[in-house]
Amino acid sequence: ENEYEEAIPKTFARSDGQAMDWTMLCQGLSLVEPDYDTVAGHEVEALLEQTDHVQALPPDPCLVEAQAIQEVRDPADLEPVAATTSPLRLNMEILPEHTPGQIVLVQGPHCSFEAQVPHEAEPGDELQYYLGPAPEYEVTIPPYAKPGTFVSITRDDGSAIRVPVPEDMSPGETFSVEPPAVMVKVPQGYGEGDRVYFKAPVFQSVRMASWFVARVPSMLRPGGYFAARLPPPDAKKVPIMPRSRSFEKGGQGA
Repeated sequence: ENEYEEAIPKTFARSDGQAMDWTMLCQGLSLVEPDYDTVAGHEVEALLEQTDHVQALPPDPCLVEAQAIQEVRDPADLEPVAATTSPLRLNMEILPEHTPGQIVLVQGPHCSFEAQVPHEAEPGDELQYYLGPAPEYEVTIPPYAKPGTFVSITRDDGSAIRVPVPEDMSPGETFSVEPPAVMVKVPQGYGEGDRVYFKAPVFQSVRMASWFVARVPSMLRPGGYFAARLPPPDAKKVPIMPRSRSFEKGGQGA
């Protein structure tokens, strides 16, 4: 059971000018709109200046900063170890016995999730529900850009990134950019403020440290997940604090 505070409702702009409802981010699964494209975190790279075509979106209350930790000689020193998954879309088929508004179970990587059948859904429809971080930026494709070219973004902390324009998109259309994050499932018995250790999924660990640490936020996604932003490959690594359930006061926090 999720014993944490519900997240503040958020609404993000969609390319057709309508509002995309993200109010279920930390209290229920979000139905993926088929015309709302996202750029995965592992596609975000490089260093350039921000353009006027980029809009920062409200912060995700379920996102924290992860830190790479120093070499682990004995994994038994890490406690607790949390399960992780890459951001993903959970699939559900609308069956003849499903009724509008009905709550059904959708199987996830480590547990099942409750999802509501949309009122407009019909038998045979394939729906997707999103388990991942909220987008950080909305990018309007500039006139000169083509699929595969890059739009630059500068974050509030001064770091710079650039993102590729998705295929099959044209100038004037918008797409969202997610942070380079993994979804971390809080181990049973741990909660807000506790330090948890985890490994990133394989494809995200290729050029990164094997182990990371992050602090559990007060707000979680369904199933007891939170999003942990992975640090750059050259980020300073922090020492292991075995069998510690919280950050030391005055120390580095995630």
